[in-house]
Amino acid sequence: MSFAFSEFWLDSNANLVMKDQAEGEENGEKSPTSPNSLARRKVQFAENLVSIKMITPHSSEENMSMIKLDRQNVLKCDFEQPSSREDFKSRLKKQKVCLENVAFSGYALTGTILVENIEFCKDVTVRYSMDEWRTFTDVWADYVNQLAGGTLDRFQFRISITQNIEVGSKLEFSVRFCVRSKEYWDNNYCRNYIVECKKSAPQIKGK
Repeated sequence: MSFAFSEFWLDSNANLVMKDQAEGEENGEKSPTSPNSLARRKVQFAENLVSIKMITPHSSEENMSMIKLDRQNVLKCDFEQPSSREDFKSRLKKQKVCLENVAFSGYALTGTILVENIEFCKDVTVRYSMDEWRTFTDVWADYVNQLAGGTLDRFQFRISITQNIEVGSKLEFSVRFCVRSKEYWDNNYCRNYIVECKKSAPQIKGK
């Protein structure tokens, strides 16, 4: 099985944009085994606050969060982008699910996930914790598009941190794929994916 991966960037509204997503929509690609519509969300940034409202297609509950940005701190991955690894295709084939890429906007984490398109009905969620798994939260991932002639589906998720995170604090997460009453996990080889809050380097202003 061979397939090409996308170029990723953040647009002016801090949405994760994928090149092949736009191309697929222009070509009108659809499949009877995958959702054919994408619920779009827009995030607007005020000067000091980020207000995010997310309604998933699987739940009527609204997930509203308000976070204060501390521009002196940044979130950084303690792992290599999965899609850039040589073993990415083999991991996906073995696990049926794999984190693809992540990006940051302030204290929000956006990522994409690839799963095997086993059948139409499927649930993809991300489980994360900020207290070393004493507690955890599950967030839904939304369908985006298809790859590899319809054999793979891409999903997108977003995690917003609802507290003034301190330098050294960590967010750990893993990905769960449920289909045909079975669960498949991508937990980075039992190490989980870890994002850490670090102090950003001071900016030197020119004269």
